[in-house]
Amino acid sequence: MSLVTLALNVGHFVRNSALYGSPFSIGAENYRNDDMSAAALAGNIVRNGALHLGTPSRQINGYLSRALHWVLGAQGNNPKTTWPRRSFAVPYSRHEDTAGNLMHMLLVLCSGMRLVPCSERSSTVGY
Repeated sequence: MSLVTLALNVGHFVRNSALYGSPFSIGAENYRNDDMSAAALAGNIVRNGALHLGTPSRQINGYLSRALHWVLGAQGNNPKTTWPRRSFAVPYSRHEDTAGNLMHMLLVLCSGMRLVPCSERSSTVGY
């Protein structure tokens, strides 16, 4: 299993070595969050999920962005978890590197809900 894991990541390690000089380190650049609190984690999870909600409509994306900022409050543009001089907004892109995937996100959410047992079903399981 270790060899399979290593084989799956060798391309990433080679790229990091060529770009940063180390397979595991990113050198002097800081790509980590400065805030490691539970609120920052929850905010990042919501923002990362929202990246998949983008539509071709700027009006709808603007509404979604404002709603997310209202829900997240201070975590919406927390400078300790957001790229410098950037603000979070729900994007729409068709570029393969930045496009969201609403269908995959919905399938993951539906699958996750399916994994949660119902209280009625779990009590009727016999041993």
